[in-house]
Amino acid sequence: LETALRRYLVESSDDVEMRYCLAGCYVAQEKYSLAQATVERILQLKPEHEQAIELRDEIKRRIKSSHHSIVSNNENEMRILFE
Repeated sequence: LETALRRYLVESSDDVEMRYCLAGCYVAQEKYSLAQATVERILQLKPEHEQAIELRDEIKRRIKSSHHSIVSNNENEMRILFE
């Protein structure tokens, strides 16, 4: 699906709804930086796109959550190293 959407958007780069679908694909694959960049492009084209605003907030939450998981895992590794 991601490949088909990217190909479509080469020809129809201003289609915000298909861009939104692509951002959703990226989120589903945990490709948060690509999802975030895609959502930002949507909001450049259509700042009032409510679903894109909501998705942007969700991506931020997921990035923050994954960062906390990494920090937690690193702290656990440090404890093991120094026990």
